[in-house]
Amino acid sequence: MKQFITKLISFLLIFVILVFFITFISCKLLNSSDYWKLPNNTKFVIFGHSHSECSLNDSLIPNLSNYSSSGEAYFYTYLKAKKIIPNNKQIKAVFIEMENGQIEKRMDNWTWGDAFLKHRFPLYFPIMNFKELKFLWNKNSNAIIKCAPKSFINEISLTYINTFFMSKGAKSNNRFGGYKFLVHNLTDSLININKNFDETNGLQVNCEISETNIVYLGKIVELCNQNNVKVFFIRSPVLSKLINWGNEPILKQLLKSKFSDIEYLDFKDFPINKSNFADFSHLNYKGAKVFSIFFNNLLKSDLLQKKDKQKFINDQISKRNNNSLEFP
Repeated sequence: MKQFITKLISFLLIFVILVFFITFISCKLLNSSDYWKLPNNTKFVIFGHSHSECSLNDSLIPNLSNYSSSGEAYFYTYLKAKKIIPNNKQIKAVFIEMENGQIEKRMDNWTWGDAFLKHRFPLYFPIMNFKELKFLWNKNSNAIIKCAPKSFINEISLTYINTFFMSKGAKSNNRFGGYKFLVHNLTDSLININKNFDETNGLQVNCEISETNIVYLGKIVELCNQNNVKVFFIRSPVLSKLINWGNEPILKQLLKSKFSDIEYLDFKDFPINKSNFADFSHLNYKGAKVFSIFFNNLLKSDLLQKKDKQKFINDQISKRNNNSLEFP
């Protein structure tokens, strides 16, 4: 019996050491500059959640890399931005999706809620510093403890596979973000649900905002400034008449008070057929193609050098409308 216990303890000790060693190497790989290298022709990067993830097909925009990810709060955007921006000196500008939902209090749940931590923590913990780990631990240690070992093993395995067998970095398999190809169309039945929608519903003067999300948005901006990378906020196309714009005044005031030096590129009213939407606020692949080509043409027309960028955007939209009876 004593011999069995000794062997068991030895096995467990070796297993624990092996796990720590594999995890340590995985963290080293994820924190290496090579892992986060982008193609040399990458001049622009876009960060955000599902809106920009579905609206900009970076395969149609040669100099842009889409690092958006569904359900992503700015806390996690900041973590990967800290790796991408300093390690890619060729980046000239960063676009950050900034829309009405990202100022709402629910973004706190996106940062440390049970369901979101279950998905995000195993992926991002290797690139967190002690302060960031402590922040999440203080907010929801129970959810971190409950993260299944399988999730960590899957992420570690993908790191090794991507690095040693596929010779690819963070962009492979869209682990940390990428363009999302949506096939389905917005149906009339969904539109009819909102046919009596009143755009004045929910207009409110007082609205709780996520201070955490705003703080980490500011950190991303500061990071870009430190690396001499220009920052622009962007709002992707949505079906404006089917969206509740109740906190629009609050968003505008926030932009004015905290981010007055950041130019806002607003495409929320970009005219496009309903059939090119997957739902009220996400473009499907057909809509993404239309918008991505249009956006790429703006970049090629030196949009970022224009004095009044929003006016130039609106003028280009107007020209396209005048040249065609209807957007495809």
